[in-house]
Amino acid sequence: MMYGRVNLGRIYESYSDDRGETWTEAIPTNLAAYPCPRNLKRIPKTGDLLLIWNQLSRWEAMHGLFRHRLTCAISRDEGKTWSNFKDIEPDLSLSYMYPALTFDGDTALVLYSEGGYDGGPVTWNNTSLKLARVPYQWFYE
Repeated sequence: MMYGRVNLGRIYESYSDDRGETWTEAIPTNLAAYPCPRNLKRIPKTGDLLLIWNQLSRWEAMHGLFRHRLTCAISRDEGKTWSNFKDIEPDLSLSYMYPALTFDGDTALVLYSEGGYDGGPVTWNNTSLKLARVPYQWFYE
């Protein structure tokens, strides 16, 4: 399974049955998103999928808040449905981007950029790296 980055307001998915040699035509999921990097991994303790991305509502898009919410969700059925939607970073005054995800035992390590401190456009000059250490159980609460 692959989740693609497109400018169409949704995450698009595609599947391969031959270890990535060929892929199905990409189709939209029901996950609203800004076209930016996201991270999808299995939670080692459960085998469930964990997705971290910039979820984007119509209201946020209308107000230019494109990377202002870093969201996560769990899929227990190989990406067919998603639940336990939570915002890792809900502060709409900042931007969050480029999440990287790995696990260390029972802890998820989420590394991402945080920026927009001066109220202007987010550039590499006004961002910093942030690390969130999250017990994997938090994603299920």
